[in-house]
Amino acid sequence: MAELEKIIGILEKYMDQEKQAAESEVNKDPFTSLTEEQALALLKDRTLRRFVERERNYRLLVKEMNAGLSLQRLIYNEEGAAVDFEIISVNPYFEKITGIQEENFVGKKASEAIGKNHQDWMAFFRDIVLEEKTVNQRYYSESLDRHLQLKSYFPDTGYVALLMEDITKRVVARREIEETNRQLQGILASMLEPLVIMDPQGKIYQWNKAAEKEFGYSKEEALGRDLHQLLAPKNYHAQFSKHHETFVKDGTGKVIGRTAEFEAKRKNGEVFPMELSLSAIKMEKGWYSIGVIRDITKQKRERKELIKAKKIAEEANRDKSRFMAKISHEMKNPLNGIIGFLELLKDTEISGEQQEYLDTILYSSKNLQNIINDLFDYEKITMGQMHLEEESFVLSDLLRRLENTKKRKAEVKGIELEVILQEGLPEEVCLDSTRIHQVLENLVSNGIKFTEKGRVELWAGSDQDEDGKERLRFQVRDTGIGIAPEGLTQLFTPFYQGDNQQIHNERGTGLGMPIVKDLVDLMGGEIKVSSQLHLGTTVAVTIPLKGCSQKVRGCS
Repeated sequence: MAELEKIIGILEKYMDQEKQAAESEVNKDPFTSLTEEQALALLKDRTLRRFVERERNYRLLVKEMNAGLSLQRLIYNEEGAAVDFEIISVNPYFEKITGIQEENFVGKKASEAIGKNHQDWMAFFRDIVLEEKTVNQRYYSESLDRHLQLKSYFPDTGYVALLMEDITKRVVARREIEETNRQLQGILASMLEPLVIMDPQGKIYQWNKAAEKEFGYSKEEALGRDLHQLLAPKNYHAQFSKHHETFVKDGTGKVIGRTAEFEAKRKNGEVFPMELSLSAIKMEKGWYSIGVIRDITKQKRERKELIKAKKIAEEANRDKSRFMAKISHEMKNPLNGIIGFLELLKDTEISGEQQEYLDTILYSSKNLQNIINDLFDYEKITMGQMHLEEESFVLSDLLRRLENTKKRKAEVKGIELEVILQEGLPEEVCLDSTRIHQVLENLVSNGIKFTEKGRVELWAGSDQDEDGKERLRFQVRDTGIGIAPEGLTQLFTPFYQGDNQQIHNERGTGLGMPIVKDLVDLMGGEIKVSSQLHLGTTVAVTIPLKGCSQKVRGCS
């Protein structure tokens, strides 16, 4: 609007400037040697040339200005009251705003120029001119769909100049800013966590409802206050001041863009632990920091309690492990003695009924031995105390011993057990033979246990993995009762035993398959199970082959 006022200033001062210029010309020396008639002629000539030059500059300025400008001459009645006006001139921007061409406007009376499509703003325009009002106000025209800033001037008696500036974009932008600000304030007010914004001077710039509730300061009390002085305990002041100096320069800092733990101070002086998430934003006046605060008093207390409970639980686990190790050892020795003497007793002369009793006692004793072993192994695995003892051994010998051990039990059930060795199977390998035997024995025993007719097959071979590294492959297939889909998902869950009534009398601890998987994992291998109900089950195991350490017995 300053440019527009400058233009009007030219109009208002034009006559004064011409008068002063004429007087100046009269006082110049050249006129003293001329007659009065010659002096007047020369004055008129110079004044005319100067007027034409100024008029040219004025019209160029008016033409290029970014606001509408119109000049009106008032028409008075006999009583001297303004009843109409004639539009003398308009600039191009006036045409652009109104959409009316100069030839349809200039030289016409206002009463002739008002059309149906322009009645609202022309009527307002007419009132300003006829009442010779001095105005500087905004006006919205429905017909033009524009927001206008109107200002009137009176450059001379009977003349009115009207400036019309299109401020639509400015108004729309301001409304959008106001709407955005309302939305932002709504978001801040609805946030459940305190949000504080600090300006480049370290003063509090924004303070939401949650911050009021958390710290005890109202918005009016907090805004404009030094954030660190108000909310930080004294022991943090020096540290914060140092980091703030860096932040105001480039918006960076040790905790910008991350979450950190600090202490904060409430209005009542209470200090509490908080979690602060900080980010930075560059605005017109510099860098602002945005902080989201969370009181973590409860979390820290729970964390301490959890650590304490964890220590108690770990100590309890250690006690349990020591107990299990001791009790397993104490139970194994007498149980081994019982089983040994039962085996010797079988070689003596006893009656058929006694033989039956002896077999039952021996079978139950071995089951009890297996349960104790499973519990002991599971405890060692869960406590991370199971270690591999690698040694060089002949794999085929281990597989044949396993076949001989389990063949009698398969024959008793009337099923076939076969061990198949793939051509090219490594003769000597360097692994933990005890754990390899334990895994395969468990899988073969399960196959025999859950198969009522048909066969159980143990296949052994080798190949290379995707990286070209050699590995052992084992598959145990049976034609038994199979496993339902829901059972497959829980097969490696400790103590899961399924609900098949056919094997009710042979149920163990439910630790066999979990132990097998843990042992395979410990050896760096992989185990997969596929099964169809009533058709049988296949368990595939892969174990990577590797060279033994020189410290391991029998390995090179």
